[in-house]
Amino acid sequence: MAIFILALFLPVVFSGSPCKTNEDCQGKWSTSVCDEGLCTNVFAELGCLTTIAKDRNDDRYNDIIKPRVCNSDDGDDASLSCRRIKEDVAFGEVRIAAADWESTIINSWIYQIMLSEILDVPTTIETGDKEDLAGGSFYDGKNRFVIGKESYPFEYLKESTRLEEEGEICNSRSEKPCAHLITELWDGALKDAEQAQGESRGGRRWN
Repeated sequence: MAIFILALFLPVVFSGSPCKTNEDCQGKWSTSVCDEGLCTNVFAELGCLTTIAKDRNDDRYNDIIKPRVCNSDDGDDASLSCRRIKEDVAFGEVRIAAADWESTIINSWIYQIMLSEILDVPTTIETGDKEDLAGGSFYDGKNRFVIGKESYPFEYLKESTRLEEEGEICNSRSEKPCAHLITELWDGALKDAEQAQGESRGGRRWN
């Protein structure tokens, strides 16, 4: 499934290009416009899979793919087309940490698409920049490719563990950077990961 999704959106990953006029943005997607020097993201509201399926008049996967669910980046904006899940049936939001190299961003987007558009799990991206909450998200309205601030942001995982133990929620509105997931961990960082895990409150294991 991950390979299927990646094949769908790779041709447009870098479509958030600089522009001067709307015409600069409409080579592939007629709905993209130039906003403050960047082409807008056509996947921002409905998501990747639904937008592409509609563009291709393809209904083969209608029983699997749906418009994306809203997340904490969206706030309470009722004008958005994302799906709002009732609180009594909603899954808790998953926040993914983006590291400071490109493949972690691509992997984060794959997780975000699968969780938000197939499994109905609100999903956001943590880059470590609290001044730019939506930056790095696949659904960022300006389609920016934002690199994370840390190579291995284990502190974000420790913060989400602390928040959970105190009955609080880790999402884009959290005061400090926090995340539930890092998409890549190379051998050279395994000892650092084990040390950070041991430093978590109570030595609790991360899932």
